[in-house]
Amino acid sequence: IQISSTLPPGDGDRTGSGPESMQESTVIDQIIPPSPTQVVMLCWSASGLYLAAFQSLSSQVTLWELDQRKSRSIDTFAKDLVWIEFGDGCFAVGTGKGVVTIFS
Repeated sequence: IQISSTLPPGDGDRTGSGPESMQESTVIDQIIPPSPTQVVMLCWSASGLYLAAFQSLSSQVTLWELDQRKSRSIDTFAKDLVWIEFGDGCFAVGTGKGVVTIFS
C-alpha cells in the first residue's frame, strides 16, 4: 500500500477527465501488510491521522499513523473480517458471522 498526496488542480476545477487533468502524486510512505493476501478494506479515521487496512484470510489489522509515519499490526483473532470503522478514540471491526470487536 502506498500512501500519496495529490495536489488539486490550480484553478480548483475537477471537471476535466483523462491524464491531462490529473496532478502528480508524491509518495509519502509505504505500508507492507503482514501477509501476502489481497488488501480488501481501507478506512481513514475522521481526523485523517490513521489509516486501517485488512487483508483477506488474515486476522491482522494494519494501523498506519500519519504523524509517526509508522504502522503496527493488531491481531483481531478473527479471519473473516468484512468491515472496519473508526470512532472517537477507537476503531471497530466486524466479521462475516456478525461479531463486532472494538479496539481503543
